[in-house]
Amino acid sequence: MADMAGMDITENIEDIGDMEDMEDLEDKLSYNSEVSLIDCTNPNDRLRSIEDAVDLAIGHLFPWVNHCSNVITRQVGKALKRAYLEESRSWSWEMSLEFRHTAPTLNFSVYAQTGSITSHIIGRKARNNGAAWVHFWFLRVMFGPRACSRQLWFADLVDKHPWMLDEAPGGVVPSNAYTIIKSGQEDWEPATPTTMERPDALAVARAKREAAESTSNPRPSKTPRASTPTPQPQEETAVEADIWAQLDAADFSEVPNARIPSKTDEELQGLKAKHEALQLAHETLWEKHKALEEKYRKQEEKLEKLCTGLVQLGNLVKHQNGV
Repeated sequence: MADMAGMDITENIEDIGDMEDMEDLEDKLSYNSEVSLIDCTNPNDRLRSIEDAVDLAIGHLFPWVNHCSNVITRQVGKALKRAYLEESRSWSWEMSLEFRHTAPTLNFSVYAQTGSITSHIIGRKARNNGAAWVHFWFLRVMFGPRACSRQLWFADLVDKHPWMLDEAPGGVVPSNAYTIIKSGQEDWEPATPTTMERPDALAVARAKREAAESTSNPRPSKTPRASTPTPQPQEETAVEADIWAQLDAADFSEVPNARIPSKTDEELQGLKAKHEALQLAHETLWEKHKALEEKYRKQEEKLEKLCTGLVQLGNLVKHQNGV
């Protein structure tokens, strides 16, 4: 019996050992699976997905560039995105909302004939339809702040947004944009700006002065030409002289009495009856007004007596309570 009991204890110990080995094996397998999952997950994938989402959101703001665009348009699109990421952090929510509403509608594509600020479609919109700060922001990235400050709309816009006078990098669009686009060059890259540009203060002052002068002393649109009198025939001159002589000789001291159209007796009687009816109605309304006024006066007297009684009652209660 002792041997059998010893065998049972030994078997139980072996079973317990086997169970512990199984649990260790399961822990190792689960650990290895977690390690394999972690190893298979590249931390750069998460960053890449975030960058893709940001690029997609920014792409909706600047949708006017694709694989068919010329090299200057593509470089302008990149510069606009970089400037937006750098500057939009300091914008107010009103500015951000206005930018998101306006930016997708501004076609920043550059063609051979639109390589200057005056010929570009955004510059024409600002000049013809009224400029907003979003127009200036696009044009500053494309052509630089100095070129923007020489536009007629800049002086009025800078009064509303003084930050437009801050220095900024030069424009991306080169002066030889026509040649680059016509030649089909695809390896062009904008030069890295070494210095910052500032708006032309003299141009701004000149624009303000011209606007003030035009307001205070507007110039005529056309200079009237000196006209020479055409000679009139002698017969027409004689007839005209006779007419003026007759007017001078006429006597206008006696003005004819203007006759006022008279009314018939029936019309006069009708007007008299209307007048009497209106007078009677006026007297009736006046009597009603006096009656209502007397009624309100009596109600005010009653209200005043009631208030006096309430005050006396309150004083009596305070006196009884020893207050």
